[in-house]
Amino acid sequence: MDREDVAAAVTYLSRVEDIRAVERQLRNIIDTWGVSPTTLGGPDAALNPLIKVGVDDPDVYDALIQLAYKKRDAIPELKGRVYSRNRMQETRQRVYLALDLYHLQTGKQLKGAERKAYGDKLRARWMKARDEYVAAQGASSWKERNALIREFWDRIDTNLASSIAELRKRRGLRTVTGNLLAPDDDPA
Repeated sequence: MDREDVAAAVTYLSRVEDIRAVERQLRNIIDTWGVSPTTLGGPDAALNPLIKVGVDDPDVYDALIQLAYKKRDAIPELKGRVYSRNRMQETRQRVYLALDLYHLQTGKQLKGAERKAYGDKLRARWMKARDEYVAAQGASSWKERNALIREFWDRIDTNLASSIAELRKRRGLRTVTGNLLAPDDDPA
């Protein structure tokens, strides 16, 4: 396998419109390689060296995918999309944490429309609090305003995480992601 082909594949991947969809497609091809070896055709054939790497060495493949994302972040015309994607991902994560906290506090798991309404209400409340916080600090430039906004969200994230950890500790629950309500089987 030629290093230049792999480098060209990473560059090609970094410039595709929907990198996540292509990444899922590549992962599916790699995962089913033993049953049904498949390669891409047409312009996407440039990604075939990544498939080969993924089949041969999954760790290197993962590193190359991360490299493609980093290269994508550096492309000026995609910068706004990357910023928006990251911001929305952070917001969703924040809402998930708030929903976990709600579940721990009330014992009620919100579903469907109720969950969406709760998330919408939270986002609106946070945005209002954020605007009030920035106004109270009296930022005189965009740079100061953005720093205050980052500080505000860091405080929200810290408060959510510490509240969840405290409740789990009080109830003897682990703070392991993915198994949020598993009983603590290793007493500390």
